[in-house]
Amino acid sequence: MVTIVDLLYSALIIVIALAVAVLSWIVIKRYVSQIAAKTETKIDDIIISVVRFPLFISILLAGFNIAVRRLGILGEYLVYFDASFYAVWTVIAGYVVYKVIDYAVPTLAERAEIPKTPAEIIRKVLKWVIVAATLLVLL
Repeated sequence: MVTIVDLLYSALIIVIALAVAVLSWIVIKRYVSQIAAKTETKIDDIIISVVRFPLFISILLAGFNIAVRRLGILGEYLVYFDASFYAVWTVIAGYVVYKVIDYAVPTLAERAEIPKTPAEIIRKVLKWVIVAATLLVLL
């Protein structure tokens, strides 16, 4: 039986998760991005820009996950609920790695003076490896 106290705790957990997500967004946008902009390389800027939104979503999902578990209303369906959350987090992680590779490989190839065609081949192969690995983890 779900009580009003359980609902309030779950709502509070979601509000706290939202506050932490917004705070992390602000800290990354205002402070971490400025620190990264002062460095000589672009790779840290790329990683920060790619990670910011997935981190925001992950914090919200974690808060929602904790809030739903706190309610205890899923019972026997908790296994499917967990599988769904892990699938979403796997896709988010795959997306982050995919985008980092998409932006970082050309930058690294330019610094290492690798010709454009081999760098493009390396980038595309790595992207497909990440897609395949993400799909394998999901299965």
